[in-house]
Order: sequence, then structure tokens, then C-alpha cells
Amino acid sequence: MSRGLDGGTTSAVAAAHVITFPLVEMALDSGTLYLCGAAHDVDYGGHTYQAVYGLGQMEPIEETDVAVMGLAFTLSGVPGSTIAIALGTEVQGRAVTVRQAFVDSGGVLRVDTNVWTGYLDQMTVDDGVPNATIRVTAEHLLVRWDTPRVVRFSHEDQQVISAGDKFFEYQAQISEQTLVWPNKEFFKQ
Repeated sequence: MSRGLDGGTTSAVAAAHVITFPLVEMALDSGTLYLCGAAHDVDYGGHTYQAVYGLGQMEPIEETDVAVMGLAFTLSGVPGSTIAIALGTEVQGRAVTVRQAFVDSGGVLRVDTNVWTGYLDQMTVDDGVPNATIRVTAEHLLVRWDTPRVVRFSHEDQQVISAGDKFFEYQAQISEQTLVWPNKEFFKQ
């Protein structure tokens, strides 16, 4: 436990009987979705995480030295109204955070906030008759590490960074000009 856990969380993890469950936060356009793997709703950080115990699954988090691993979240037993909302929701590129919660022997909730952070990738919906399921995959934050961020020194890109800034307004015209410095008249003086 060298990741900077506080003393209470460290002792909760080291106890003989540990109650643990994940807290999942998905930032969607319609609002942030807070889910927990406990049998009851959990209040943490000013938000109520809805219980999906028995209805929700999350693939185990794997860490390797050579690859950045993704995750998949599955909700089963989803009502038809939620399926309709899910079909109309764009999830790709939305932030997702996974935290691990522990309940110590005194009943105090301890949370490890440094477990997994990434972006939702794609969602598949299986609207079967007995049990409808929604499966969402996510990629780790480090997947974007190698993605180049192309920003040019142009008026258009400067407007994206700071709207109204006119520093590069004439850059395109100036780049086509031929400048001779100093000109030949300077040396005749």
C-alpha cells in the first residue's frame, strides 16, 4: 500500500474481514451517473451512488508493464425505459472514474480514489425479452498519451484557445511576404 492511502484506509484493508465494493462515476451528457457495487445506496463526496449489486458487473482491473488495459461495465435487468434512454445517449469519449470503497470495523466508509480513470468507448444494448443488458467498454486514460495534439500557430487555432485574440490574425499574409533586412540602402549611408 504505497500509493498514498491514508491510515484509516490502510487499516480497513488490513482487517481480518473486509467489506469492499467499487464506486463508478460516468460523466454523461444528461448528467453524471453514480453507481456502486454494494447492496444499498452509498453517499460519498456529496453524491449518492446507486446500488447495482447483483445487476451490475465490472471486469477485473489488470495492470501490466507493457499494455494499458480497458474495462467493461455491464448492467442487466434493465427496464425498457432505461433502454430507450441508453439508445439515445452518446457515450464515446465521456470520462469514467472507478474508486474502491472499504468499510472498516467501525462502519466508516474509506475510499481509495486512485484506482482507474479513463474514457467510455462504446455501448452495446441487448434488449432480450427476459433480461435486457447494457454493456459499456472504456479505455484507460493513458491510451491518449501517444495521441498527438496538433495545434498550429494560426488565427483559427488561436481562436479555439482564446476567442477574440487577434495575435495571429495577419500571420497568413505575413508568411507569404519576402522581407530583406536590412535593405541595400542601409549600407550606402
